[in-house]
Amino acid sequence: MDKLHKDHWVTLPDGTIVYNPMRVIENGQGSEINFTLYWMPNRTEEEFEQDAKAVSEDLKRLEKIWFLTPKKLSENRMIIAA
Repeated sequence: MDKLHKDHWVTLPDGTIVYNPMRVIENGQGSEINFTLYWMPNRTEEEFEQDAKAVSEDLKRLEKIWFLTPKKLSENRMIIAA
């Protein structure tokens, strides 16, 4: 099984750098994207929920982009668990 690491770092407006691990994992004829959202220190539950919502929206945009790529429909399978 092939794994593609797409880890990235995000710089927040206050200068804090946040590590975001992400993996694309082959799954049969499709792929799964796994994104880990960490609860950052000193963040409230409401702020964490806002972060989770932002990640979910990003993953939905990724899914739309993925299905717009010029591939055979059978090749465009993706599972997103947010």
